[in-house]
Amino acid sequence: MKRTIRTLVMFLAAAATLVSCQKEDPALVAVSNGVLNGEFSVSPEKKVRFSQGNLQYQVVNPTAGTGVWNFADEQYSIIGNANSTIGATNTNAIDLFGWGTSGWSSGAVAYQPYSFSIRDNDYWPGGDPANNLTGNCLNADWGRNNVIMNGGMQAGAWRVLTAEEWDYLINGRPNAHQKMGVGSIETAHGMFLLPDNWTPPADTNIKFKPGLAPAWTQQFEYNNYFTVAMWKELEATGVVFLPAAGYRNVKTVEGAAYGGTMGNYWSSTAQRPSTAIGLHFTHTKVVANSYAYRHFGRAVRLVRDV
Repeated sequence: MKRTIRTLVMFLAAAATLVSCQKEDPALVAVSNGVLNGEFSVSPEKKVRFSQGNLQYQVVNPTAGTGVWNFADEQYSIIGNANSTIGATNTNAIDLFGWGTSGWSSGAVAYQPYSFSIRDNDYWPGGDPANNLTGNCLNADWGRNNVIMNGGMQAGAWRVLTAEEWDYLINGRPNAHQKMGVGSIETAHGMFLLPDNWTPPADTNIKFKPGLAPAWTQQFEYNNYFTVAMWKELEATGVVFLPAAGYRNVKTVEGAAYGGTMGNYWSSTAQRPSTAIGLHFTHTKVVANSYAYRHFGRAVRLVRDV
């Protein structure tokens, strides 16, 4: 009987720490810095603009465990294998994060951007595996919780896409498959996304070919290859580039070397107790609702609502 009572008390104490995340999200704080000009439909009613590059974090005070958030200077920039040095005392920048590691102490064990626990249940925002990075748990969203130095310097200004929004962007918006294609910018591999109402650059020598590469080729360059100068003209028309940043499993980085062989981007949507959802692509396939273990480090690309 004493053991039963003690177990019940422990269960009730744990349940009391859970945070319910069922609540409508407030509007984003207004900023203008770090925002690209292309508009992209992520539902029949909603459009977004993407940040200027993937999210990065750098520890500046190892003793206090504090650091700064930035967007990559270029859309094609990734940190790659250097993510293997992740940790509270590492002062190198990182850009592959465990799910919900915004730095918000919600009841999750692994919540810091430099966390690398292998236990997926350490990444439960609010201590509950059913919680998304929304509602009362929205501060587990990197963009909602943090001041981004080159992204307007205001907390609450950015957010990650939901799983449904990634799927609509890739598969559901009008002519979606004609507005996506893999390719390269110099040696950087990745996926291009055209804005809803895209006007090609004035230079008619810069041509975009939608779609993926055939299974028999190992080259992202099969569909699109652009020099930096060509890319700058494309970027000015609102095109987004998601670099193939790979992923991190604890301290091992996969798929980021030699220009990148795969892209993996988080959404705000949980799946199972051990997994959450995001975007995955290679040169031959795109999976808009790809699940991954929560402890995996994936890239984060933030957006602003139009």
